[in-house]
Amino acid sequence: MEGFKRGDIVWIRDRPFGSRTGIFGRVVGVLDKDWYNILLQNGLNEGIIYKYKSYKLLIKEKVVINAEEDS
Repeated sequence: MEGFKRGDIVWIRDRPFGSRTGIFGRVVGVLDKDWYNILLQNGLNEGIIYKYKSYKLLIKEKVVINAEEDS
């Protein structure tokens, strides 16, 4: 399975390994055994955090955090 990181934008699937729905959210927490806390960003439950298993998620946008030191 693909590992998700905090800050990644993910689609919610309609069933395990199914097609994506129109609902997406941001990964705000990484839990044990492929569970993730997702802050939903649209739909009826917008602004609510839900717990999802990794197979219910599909990457929409990978967020790259560039930590460069200013010298």
